[in-house]
Amino acid sequence: MKKTVIYVRRSLNEDKQKTSIDYQVTACTKYARNQGWFVHQIFNENTKSARNTEIEERSKLYQLMTEIKSGLIERIIVFKRDRISRRSEQYIEFVEVLRKHDVKMFFAGDNEPQMFEGVIGDFIELLLGAISEHEGNNIIKRLIDSRIAKIRAGEWGGGKPPKPYYMQKVAERKSSASNSGSEDLMIDETRLIEEDTKEQKEIMISKINKEKIELIYQEFVKKKFDKIVDADKHFKKKYPGLIGSDISEFISRELHKGIVTGIFDGKIIRAEKVNKRLVAVEEDLWESANEKLTILKGHDLKKVTEIIHPMLTDILICAKCKKKLIVKDSIYLCKTKGDFVKFQINKTDQLILENLTKWFYDHVSKNKKKIIEYAVGMLLKPSIIIIEKLEKDIKDIKEKIQCNTVEFIQESTITKVERTSEIESYVAEYKKMYKELKKEKEKYVQNLDKIMISLVNNLPIPKIKSLNHIQQKRLIHFFIAKIEVNEDRKATIFYKQDMK
Repeated sequence: MKKTVIYVRRSLNEDKQKTSIDYQVTACTKYARNQGWFVHQIFNENTKSARNTEIEERSKLYQLMTEIKSGLIERIIVFKRDRISRRSEQYIEFVEVLRKHDVKMFFAGDNEPQMFEGVIGDFIELLLGAISEHEGNNIIKRLIDSRIAKIRAGEWGGGKPPKPYYMQKVAERKSSASNSGSEDLMIDETRLIEEDTKEQKEIMISKINKEKIELIYQEFVKKKFDKIVDADKHFKKKYPGLIGSDISEFISRELHKGIVTGIFDGKIIRAEKVNKRLVAVEEDLWESANEKLTILKGHDLKKVTEIIHPMLTDILICAKCKKKLIVKDSIYLCKTKGDFVKFQINKTDQLILENLTKWFYDHVSKNKKKIIEYAVGMLLKPSIIIIEKLEKDIKDIKEKIQCNTVEFIQESTITKVERTSEIESYVAEYKKMYKELKKEKEKYVQNLDKIMISLVNNLPIPKIKSLNHIQQKRLIHFFIAKIEVNEDRKATIFYKQDMK
């Protein structure tokens, strides 16, 4: 005996929404009872996004589809179409599985039209799925706009703030501080929806932690550090659990001077005014600390003695005469000025390689999105072209179906047979193109994952140092346009513009 089942899913807080799990179960059960059906099973997805997840990522929906394909299901009851998906192509994919296995789907929600059959039904279901997608996009847009407005007003926009800041209900300002921290603000749809339906909270910091942050900035400015790594070790040991990932990120954080920031769609949003409640350091102290941070990140070549095969030929330039340094015995030498510029080769090459390695990792961390886009643009361009063409073709075929459907309704009975055949061919073409698009997108995602893994794994410091001399030289020349050196043994590295 095949089963009658119910599928429920929640995206917003159940106390604030009519589509809570309990409400959906009650409505669907009542609908089944009115039809004289016995409900064998309830597939409860609980809180799960239907906008930015694949079917395979939703365990209950995936289980339901598996049972449908196994011939165990006769009918499904859901509250509304958007419980299945808020993406039109995903919703149509689910409907295709239902029709292939002769499973009926019914809706228990108020004013939710039941399934439409036939070729016209395919088009109507496509339109209704698109409406659900549009509604979902509008919900997220409103929530994002709300968060951006909070940030511009000087309040935290969502997510857990970095240590030692914390979130607290407005009515509980006097309660003790929580030290739980996290990464800087990023958008996650499910978390975004849930948090915006909870009680109102605001970002706080205790007086003690304000004083600690100020002491860190003061000590960073006054104390002598040769390298960033030395400062990082010092402060992490002295203030365990407070610094976070590294001292560079801590010192450059504008939140310490009362400026709230957030990242939405890759863009940095800054508060339009200082939130005095959050200020731990004054503007002058913050600027002084960040000036020193910039200096510590600079490049400084020191005198060296060892000899190896040169890697900087053609890119090492005298800062005074602007000519290339030549290689003579164990040194790089400015031929024009004699002793004006002279460096031992081995250490110079290694210092440049270390600077390049550090720059590369800093560059990746600051420009990760751009680098991935660059890699995608270069390596996945053929796939992108195919996807864009299929998306355009699908859009065109949708318009043709819509136009023909309108004409079908207006035509006489005699010509409707011919029009129906034409619409059927368009719908079949749409389904075929959608399958091709899905397959190409899956291929695209797999290749993108490989690129990202390669980016993370192929150039860590140990591997760069383990490369042979020729490979290291190629790496240096690939990233660096030129290096200008002066009589003070200082070097300015000019990275290639297309790498920025």
